[in-house]
Amino acid sequence: MNINKAILGTLSAGALALTLGVSATAAGLNPIASVTTNTVNNTTFTSASAGDTLVVTYGDGQFASKIGLGNFTPVAVSLTATGGSTTNLGGGIFKETFTGGTFSDYFGTTKLLKGTFTSGSILGQQGSNTGNIDISGVTYDADSVALGSFSPQNGTISLTYNVIKPGGYNLVGGKLQSFVATDSGTYSAVEGTAVPEPATVAPFIMGGLGLMGLAFRARKTRRSNGAAA
Repeated sequence: MNINKAILGTLSAGALALTLGVSATAAGLNPIASVTTNTVNNTTFTSASAGDTLVVTYGDGQFASKIGLGNFTPVAVSLTATGGSTTNLGGGIFKETFTGGTFSDYFGTTKLLKGTFTSGSILGQQGSNTGNIDISGVTYDADSVALGSFSPQNGTISLTYNVIKPGGYNLVGGKLQSFVATDSGTYSAVEGTAVPEPATVAPFIMGGLGLMGLAFRARKTRRSNGAAA
């Protein structure tokens, strides 16, 4: 194995990672807040030929922050998922998929959490009165106070439903029909990674370049000694 090549490759990759502020280990998702409500029928799913819509809205929510901010009551919560369509998976099981939407949680005029998402889905079964929606591709507004030091990108939202409509979920012709429900949910995000300041990155890069130079000179010396022999 060529030790010099290994050293040079490692140093080059390390310098690039430090320059771009890339973390060596990607942090996982962690809960940052949860919301509950006493409002019945706060969630409405509307089936339509032009695209299904899910709307969540209530003003008596209880917002529990996971980053040390404490609890907020009441909070105004809203979430709208659009572009929905149903896929019948057989046996009365379905998956309702959304193409995007928006959400916000406010305590008075304080923006606790707000943002957009690129996809979401409900997985359920004919006649069931419970369900869950998983939302991904979440981008939080960076000035959301409950975001803390977490990254605004790549978050998720998980909402648990209790369908109020008698008989639960209903499929007609393989398409999920309109219903009302009550929900609670959890917001999650990836732990933020600080990007090194230029003054912090520079010594690493200069040190890496110095070691590269040493490796190059060592290799050159060996070649010269070999030629002399």
